[in-house]
Amino acid sequence: RLTNKEAAKFEKEYIPSSQELKEASDDVAGGYCVASLIVALEGDLRSIFQGAANSVTDFRYALADLAAAATVDDGYSLFNAELLWTPSSPQETLLREDMLLDFPELLAL
Repeated sequence: RLTNKEAAKFEKEYIPSSQELKEASDDVAGGYCVASLIVALEGDLRSIFQGAANSVTDFRYALADLAAAATVDDGYSLFNAELLWTPSSPQETLLREDMLLDFPELLAL
């Protein structure tokens, strides 16, 4: 359900091929990108993200803690993970105004 809720925020779904991703990385356009990482792990790990939005450093620590938690029991504690991002098409640009309108819960780091 959480994945569907996050995916509903995106105007359209487009999954680029690996070749398109490679070409797009060579020709980066201006604008913003919003990424949503949805992870299903065994246990209550919400405390990992307490304060994660305080700074880029805290966010990186939270992601490192999440990665460590996902490797417990040889990875069997990780049930599912999905990464969503917008814009996904190299021809699209996400402007600041659109980002703030579509994703009002974002915090500036």
